[in-house]
Amino acid sequence: MKKRIAFTLALLMAFSLVLFASCGKVTAYSLVSDAVAKNEALDSFDADVDIDMSVKVSGVTMDIPMGYQIKASGLAGENPVTSTTMSVTAMGMTVETDAYIEGEWCYVTMLGQNMKTKMDESTEQYDGYSSIESVFKPLPEALLADVEITDNGDGTRSVSAAISDEEFAEIYQDFIDDMSASAGQEGAVSDLSVSNGKVDITVDENGYVSVYKVSFEMNLKVESSGVSMDAKAPVEMAITFHNPGTAVTVTPPDGYQDFPEVSSSLLG
Repeated sequence: MKKRIAFTLALLMAFSLVLFASCGKVTAYSLVSDAVAKNEALDSFDADVDIDMSVKVSGVTMDIPMGYQIKASGLAGENPVTSTTMSVTAMGMTVETDAYIEGEWCYVTMLGQNMKTKMDESTEQYDGYSSIESVFKPLPEALLADVEITDNGDGTRSVSAAISDEEFAEIYQDFIDDMSASAGQEGAVSDLSVSNGKVDITVDENGYVSVYKVSFEMNLKVESSGVSMDAKAPVEMAITFHNPGTAVTVTPPDGYQDFPEVSSSLLG
């Protein structure tokens, strides 16, 4: 009888250990969700955003690389500030813009000119933090259910997932809208669809997201001057956080409060 009881207790202990281990197992979903939440709770960060987009129309390809260097601080308080250096290249010409946002004001230096304007929808393009928010999101648990975690051997871990066209459009709609507007330039965009969506996320040894990469392809129709053209535009965006968790100081440009005020329409 004692042997039977001991054997039963041993089985219960073994079952409890297995159950405990399975409950504490890190999954792709828990790894990504916890890391995204940890980054979102930061009071400050320093990040680079690199966007590679190629627009293919009638056999002609135009590359439109975009880059953002972003610093933000005070995010957990009532007075956040951000500093963004942007560079956009099109038709062989690169334009670099510096923007500092404090309170309701956006201070911009572009083509050697200093300006300030009140923040509204037309100035959102100068808010690097907003550009990150449109992409940096947790992923649905079902999407990561069968995804494995890759140990990179340097303390970081990575997750890679293909996303259905419908789900990708639902999760990243704001980013898709921004990229389609850039692809269409001054033309009207219609019949927009996306395909081949993929997300690659790397988590550092401290549990923060260090790299969040999104790629997809747009198929769209661009109408300009009464002419309609079919276009394809593969897009890849990579957000790289530098030493997340380390305090970042944002320094305003010299004399920024004395920048001449202009209408936001001039910057939109």
